[in-house]
Amino acid sequence: MGLQFYIARLKKKLGCSIVAQDFTHWELYGVHALVSPQEKESAAKLAACISERDRENADKQALERKVSDLSAQLNREKNEKQALEKTVSDLHEQLNRDNKDKQALKKQVIDLTSKLEEFYGARDELTNEKPWMNNNEGSFRRT
Repeated sequence: MGLQFYIARLKKKLGCSIVAQDFTHWELYGVHALVSPQEKESAAKLAACISERDRENADKQALERKVSDLSAQLNREKNEKQALEKTVSDLHEQLNRDNKDKQALKKQVIDLTSKLEEFYGARDELTNEKPWMNNNEGSFRRT
């Protein structure tokens, strides 16, 4: 016989309404005196099933919360990864710009050095040194 049958029978015998949750504590209400041994056994099985169902529901809710928390953590980590990738990309772009600027400065130094060599060319041939360079520091000086 099904659960509804036992609920209806107990309601009739007790003259009150009983909810399914009350079956887990049915002996506290003195129901054991009103039912046959088979019904008592069935009610005990029913109480065990209800208790097991409640435990499974609690476990399911705990797992759902854990999945939700892990999903939120995964989303946070994805957002952090995207932010880091953007930062790395920005740094690469800045490095490329800096390298281009460095190359342009090197080219300017080479151009200026060649102009100075042209200007002081005759002097270089005679002394074999560059008068505008300080050999110790590599900085420019006037002659």
